[in-house]
This record gives sequence, C-alpha cells and structure tokens, in this order.
Amino acid sequence: MPFEFENIKDLAGEALERVDPDTVKETASDLLGDKAEVLDNVDLDDVKDKLSDLLD
Repeated sequence: MPFEFENIKDLAGEALERVDPDTVKETASDLLGDKAEVLDNVDLDDVKDKLSDLLD
C-alpha cells in the first residue's frame, strides 16, 4: 500500500474539525496535574486554526 500524504492530510483535517478545544484542555490539565497552569495562556482555538492552516 503506497504512502499517500494527501489522504493522511484529509483524514487529519477531518479529525481536527471534530476536536473540542475545551475537552482537549481539560484532558491535558488532568494529565499535567499540578503543572496544568501552563495551559492558562494557551488559546486552543488559535492552535486549532494554525494546525488547520498547515493541513491546507
């Protein structure tokens, strides 16, 4: 099966559209524990937009 980068980009883009930034932040906070304050200044909507731009 040949490696098809465009196919992977499409799948990643579709997955990214379904991501709920609040859920990501909450899960990351749970994983980080007492280090979770590093997420306070992260705008996950902005991160999502930038990742989306990379996939275009």
